[in-house]
Amino acid sequence: MLSAVQILGESLVMPALKLVWPVLTGLVLNLSIGSLIPSHAATSPAPTNITGLVNKIDQAANSRQLPALLENFSANYTVDGMSRSQWQQQISSLWQRYSNLRYTTTIQNWKQDGAGVSINITTQIDGTSTEGGKQSQLTAKIQARQYIVNGKVVQQQILNEQVRSSTGLKPPTVDMVVPDKLRPSEDYNVDVIVQEPLNDDVMMGALSEQPVSTGSYGKATPYKLELLSTGGLFKSARAPSKAGDYWLSAVFVRPDGITTVTRRIHVRRT
Repeated sequence: MLSAVQILGESLVMPALKLVWPVLTGLVLNLSIGSLIPSHAATSPAPTNITGLVNKIDQAANSRQLPALLENFSANYTVDGMSRSQWQQQISSLWQRYSNLRYTTTIQNWKQDGAGVSINITTQIDGTSTEGGKQSQLTAKIQARQYIVNGKVVQQQILNEQVRSSTGLKPPTVDMVVPDKLRPSEDYNVDVIVQEPLNDDVMMGALSEQPVSTGSYGKATPYKLELLSTGGLFKSARAPSKAGDYWLSAVFVRPDGITTVTRRIHVRRT
């Protein structure tokens, strides 16, 4: 990975800065269930077999026991267009890069759903990675809906995804304000705000958008950086014309740190 100083001094294009969240999501998609939908059973405790399943998934992930993790997912399990075997490969890659990720999952609500049970949970993920002698900090909050049949997860849908990665002695503290849901070709505003004042620092930033797809996981994304005269990126944008899920990402670079943030946007016709 290029250092902040190298990037600022040599190029406005940063092709080596890898997105960690698409890889991360390959695991999160199995360990995180959000709470964005109402449930008639939201105020009652989830059945013990459901809470037990969620706890087993967290325990297997925290101990890096991939066979034990896979036992909780149907052979026909799908998420973001990935099969279980594709998802398994993404998990292995994620754990190779982040060997100390910690998962904390909370069930928000649940309900009977046909032959199975739908649950909404929220998972907080934290961990670090060392690459090229540099340590990166990763934090994520994922909300999703999971469908469980006969004690196994059959399908999962990501409802909300926020991921942050930072490296360096003093990475910028960044907040991204963007709609979660948009209509195709809808105009919207993107505000990515750096909390600390710029003072005399040189800072560069960029935005990137990519569709959520099997081919997007683990791929490096080039950023065309621009010099910033204000404390953030403030852009007018237009949603993609094609319905689907998209990652909207921002990167901020200064000599003593780099921060990347991403949010998942749902583009729907209705």
